[in-house]
Amino acid sequence: MMDSKPFEKPVVVELGHVGKYRHIRSAQEAAECLMTV
Repeated sequence: MMDSKPFEKPVVVELGHVGKYRHIRSAQEAAECLMTV
């Protein structure tokens, strides 16, 4: 089971296109991002 607490500092990732960024604030958001990219 994933930890549902938000990250202390969001992680910024660049997705597929130059300049397209997403701020990831939790493990759940990270998993969703990885599954949809």
